[in-house]
Order: sequence, then C-alpha cells, then structure tokens
Amino acid sequence: MMIFVPLSSAQLAALVASGELRAEVAGFTATTALRRDAEIGPSDDEEADFVAFGYAAAAAVALTSTVDPGRTVIAVESEPGAATIRDDDPQGHAVVTSVRWPAVTAVYLDEPAAAAAVAQSRDATAGLAPDDAYDHPSMQTLLDAHDLLWHLPSEVAH
Repeated sequence: MMIFVPLSSAQLAALVASGELRAEVAGFTATTALRRDAEIGPSDDEEADFVAFGYAAAAAVALTSTVDPGRTVIAVESEPGAATIRDDDPQGHAVVTSVRWPAVTAVYLDEPAAAAAVAQSRDATAGLAPDDAYDHPSMQTLLDAHDLLWHLPSEVAH
C-alpha cells in the first residue's frame, strides 16, 4: 500500500543519512472512506493515490519554516507493521512508525518559486485543524498553483 508522508527537510536528510526514520509521522493513503468521499471506484488506484497525495502536500505546509520554506512529501511502499491505517478516515490518515529508505519510491519537493505561496499558506492556516487548513482558500490556491516536483529517491540521496 502506498502511503504519502509529509516531512521536514531535516527529517528527509536524517532518513537519507541513516537509511531509516524511526519516528511516528503522519501519512495519507487511499482508504475506503477516502475513495467513498471522493467518489472514486475501487479499481481506480491512481486517482485515489492522487487525492491522498493532495492531503499530504497540504499537511507538508505545517512542516515548513522561514529557513526551510519548501514542502517535502515522500511516497512509501508500506511494509507490514510499519503503519496504522484508519480505513474509515475520509482524508486517508495513517500513522507511520518506521520508514526505511529502500521503501521510498519517490520524493516530491517544491520548486523555489513556491516559497512565497507556501509561507502565505503556512501563516494563514497556522493553528487550524488539518481539515480546516486543507479547505482554507490560501491552501487551495497553493495546491492549484504549485505542484510538487517528482524526484527519484536516488536524486536526493546525494
């Protein structure tokens, strides 16, 4: 099962350096409730993953700062026992307890041009519950205007 995990750049650097992240982090995956809420059929995994990825990209905003302005999301092929998934959650929340670098299939990063929009969204959504932050107009503007760029794990491991 693919899980999209928002990380800070420090968390990504630690994962790359040690080969494993042993910390409880939030993730997002294509749960039954997410599929139902987004009206996605059981066979359309790509579309369901795209929706889960959107929630992860929004959650990544809260992990940015003025010195670390870009969002980071990793795609992880979940290993047995490495995550707790709430199948009844319409946003596909998961709790990931361990990530091994070989399980990372992709790394998504903001381009530098997104920094101002990320900062505006971070400031506008500070203190909001995740569901409210996702629905905030500044977040939707960010998600519509700035796609995260896809990288192979080997491209960021240097």
